[in-house]
Amino acid sequence: MFSLKGVRLSLLIAGTVRAAFAAAQPTPGVPLSENFDDVTAPALPPGWVATNAQGPDPLWVTDTTFADTAPNSAHVDDPDAVSDKRLDSPPIYIMTNQAELRFQHLSQFAQGAYLSFVDGGVLEISIDGGEFQDIEAVGGHPGYDEYVPIAGAANPLNGRHGWIYEGGPFAFQEEVITLPLLGGHTVIFRWRLGSGGGDSVPVSLGWWIDSIRICDGAPCDAVPLPRKMDLDTAGNGVWEIGEQVDVAPYYYNNGGGSLDLTGVLTGITGPGYPGLYDLIDGNASYGTIPPGALGGCAFTGDCYSVHLKNTGGDRPVQHRDAQLSEQLSNGLPVTWALHIGGSFTDVPSTNQFYYYIETLFHRGVTGGCGLTYYCPVNPALREQMAVFLLKSKYGRSYVPPPATGIFADVPASDPFAPWIENLYNLGITGGCSASPLQYCPNSAVLREQMSVFLLKTLLGSGYAPPACTGIFEDVPCPSLFADWIEDLYDRQIAAGCGNGDFCPDHANTRGQMAAFLVKTFGLRLYGQ
Repeated sequence: MFSLKGVRLSLLIAGTVRAAFAAAQPTPGVPLSENFDDVTAPALPPGWVATNAQGPDPLWVTDTTFADTAPNSAHVDDPDAVSDKRLDSPPIYIMTNQAELRFQHLSQFAQGAYLSFVDGGVLEISIDGGEFQDIEAVGGHPGYDEYVPIAGAANPLNGRHGWIYEGGPFAFQEEVITLPLLGGHTVIFRWRLGSGGGDSVPVSLGWWIDSIRICDGAPCDAVPLPRKMDLDTAGNGVWEIGEQVDVAPYYYNNGGGSLDLTGVLTGITGPGYPGLYDLIDGNASYGTIPPGALGGCAFTGDCYSVHLKNTGGDRPVQHRDAQLSEQLSNGLPVTWALHIGGSFTDVPSTNQFYYYIETLFHRGVTGGCGLTYYCPVNPALREQMAVFLLKSKYGRSYVPPPATGIFADVPASDPFAPWIENLYNLGITGGCSASPLQYCPNSAVLREQMSVFLLKTLLGSGYAPPACTGIFEDVPCPSLFADWIEDLYDRQIAAGCGNGDFCPDHANTRGQMAAFLVKTFGLRLYGQ
């Protein structure tokens, strides 16, 4: 059997993956819309990154305690300790110089003695990958609280304007931020909470963020925000060559009034010769969508239908997306990416992991094991898992810091080393032995180990699962991995291996790994 390791690496390493999976063009008018309601708390949506630059855990997470739109918002605590907690958006391409950022937030930041504002929050921006700067410093108008400086000497934000605790009603408030001239630039926004310690307010609950949207050359009120899409709901959920499928988009109404919405398909294009794609039904009705609600043509029974002809011959490109253009009745054009299945010759549509493998491939988490193969029955190796986990959490464009040579069995020159060391530095793994410090990169990931890998990557190194109750016959309670395994089961990520067992010491296959990753990180095959 010949080795595919070199080919496999060329597909897994970040630079090649970014080239193979170019980012889709943003939706005109609304390049960012996020209400954090499409994930299971405390997970963040794909592409959102939480870090603690200083101070104790926890990180920013999604939370159900308070929300502008139920059930979730993003939340971070405000500890009585010096801390610097950051929440970064995915990269966003801005098309016009008339962009506006809006979000709802709720805060109770701590005060120091004599009504000094020792804790507070700011909004920062990185433009085209540059250093983060305060939005105010680049010409934005954030509406900080009366421009009162944060006064905690130990606070990393000391002396800066920001949002502070000023009493008043404990309720969500909308911030409307006119952005500087950003047309043609890619930006990342950062919500940053700084704590100074030495608080005197009895209760400092932290900061909640919700209902974030950017309106880019389009009105910001009552705009239907594209959220998700169902395809081939009567089949395996994947559009395939020769198949006619219903296309069912869903939109969220971010306005204060009801929204009557219909849509018309204006075209569909993709790899292959002209005429390969047919519009069977080009009209859809979304009915009346109440404010703050999700509406879909599936609710009215009037959706689109498209057909992909089967002409034979070779697949033109391995990662194959069609672009579906929709014109909404409110004048907003929307483009959806429709992934076409059958990407790997060794993963037929009847494979139980087919949908999950196609989703990982579409999201740029993996390019397979080489050529047109995915190797679904091969064990998932620990070196591969480092890449899979970090790309599932942070997105296809994520690039880890350079390696320094932490592990005795993973030289810094190894292509997997930056990913493995990043996982170690995030506190997700301690390796496979302490003296000498080793990672065992070519060992298979066992199912019991996978439970810890997944939940720590999702929820942070400080996460501790609930105590076990004894769900599985072959997982004693208590035992080293029992809490993690049962937490994974309770989240409906892993159902066991049958007959009341979990098979904790069995190696994960690459097919099983795909299902675990998609379920854990809420990855979608179709939609935003």
